[in-house]
Amino acid sequence: TPLLRAAEKGLETVARLLLEKGADLNAETLDRRTALHLAAENGRETVARLLLEKGADLNAEAPGGWTALHLAAEGGHKAVARLLLEKGADLNAKTNHGLTASDLAAENGHKTVAQFLTPFTSNS
Repeated sequence: TPLLRAAEKGLETVARLLLEKGADLNAETLDRRTALHLAAENGRETVARLLLEKGADLNAEAPGGWTALHLAAEGGHKAVARLLLEKGADLNAKTNHGLTASDLAAENGHKTVAQFLTPFTSNS
C-alpha cells in the first residue's frame, strides 16, 4: 500500500496525508510487516513517531516473533529504538529464536545500540 511505501522510505508528509485520508494503519506487507515495522527497520524515526501517535501497535509481531524494536536494533537505528522504548516497547520480547533486541544489535555489530539497550533489559 502507499502507506507502507511511505513508511519504508521515510516520507512523513506523505504518510500523514495518507493517514488523514483514511489509510489503514494496520495494513501489512505480503510477509506480514506493518508500516511501523518498515519505519523501524529503515531507521525512519519521524514516520515511526507519526505512526505511534496515530495508534500503531507498538508490540505487533511480524513472522518469527520480530517486533519493531527488534528490527530497529538489528539495523542499528538507536534513535528509533529510543523512541520505541519511550513509548513502552517490550525490551524483553524475544524472537522465535530466543533473541532480544539487545542480542540482535550485538549480533549485527551495532555495539552502541546494544550497550544502550542492555541496561534496560531484565534478567528475568
